[in-house]
Amino acid sequence: MNWNLIRVLFPRWAFFEKIGHRFDLEFKVTGSHDWNKIDFSQTRQPLSFFINPEANLAMAHVNIIEHFVSDLQDSPKTNPLELRTYPLLSSLILEKVKLYEFDASSLQFRILARKGKEIEPLFYSNILKVKTS
Repeated sequence: MNWNLIRVLFPRWAFFEKIGHRFDLEFKVTGSHDWNKIDFSQTRQPLSFFINPEANLAMAHVNIIEHFVSDLQDSPKTNPLELRTYPLLSSLILEKVKLYEFDASSLQFRILARKGKEIEPLFYSNILKVKTS
């Protein structure tokens, strides 16, 4: 069993630190110049305050991004592909892209840090192969 997967269940507790950046995950299909933002927002409904598995899943997805960025910052000399959170992040992006119904065999993703109007690119992935089923 991969014990690193349990990290997804626990938030980073970054709200105890100074207010920082918000991270956006974007992808583009190989051959395209347009980046597409992956949306993790959820619609609120009256019962969602008590039972909301979709929001919990979205928070876990955002948590994967935050853990990856934290690992990048903690180990700046390490190849990002060797970080333990990279397989989680690449699996997440490949799963989310399926929802956008793009017909592509490969893609690239990036992470942007946003703070107010400032936008800073943090990470650009290598080309990922999309498995077609």
